[in-house]
Amino acid sequence: MDELFKKITSYNILNYLLPGVLFAFFVTELTPYSLVQEDWIQGVFFYYFLGMVVSHIGSVLLAPIMRVTRLAPQEPYEDYLTAVKKDEVIPILAQERGTIRSFLTAALLIIAIKAYSEEPFLSGTSEIYAVFAILGLIFLLAYRRQTSFISKRVTYSKKLKDKDDVLK
Repeated sequence: MDELFKKITSYNILNYLLPGVLFAFFVTELTPYSLVQEDWIQGVFFYYFLGMVVSHIGSVLLAPIMRVTRLAPQEPYEDYLTAVKKDEVIPILAQERGTIRSFLTAALLIIAIKAYSEEPFLSGTSEIYAVFAILGLIFLLAYRRQTSFISKRVTYSKKLKDKDDVLK
């Protein structure tokens, strides 16, 4: 078990485990569905899995929508790969962007689950919708901002003449 925990990276914690824990907590608190696990070992695996599902929903559905609608346009992948060799900060920004996208996706899913669970549909307390709508908007703007930072750094790295020139 110790070996398993040693292999979990900060990426795994920030993009899978933490969003999974928060998603389970808020769904349990705000809807009739209970996702909180009593056994902490089972909970770690379950929350990690939930977070992975949330993260992948974000990467498969939300990210393309944001690219197509130009809410968060991205540079071509080939340019990204070239820029990463010159700018060591881009992968860090990309990881943070993935975390933000996971939280945005979780907020949107919580709104959808809460709305679905209302009797009658959409007649519940508007405060809960407002809180998660505001959280969703915050994460949407943060995702857009982070994507913009990465795009700017990729564009700037193209201007560097020598591949040994590195951005700090």
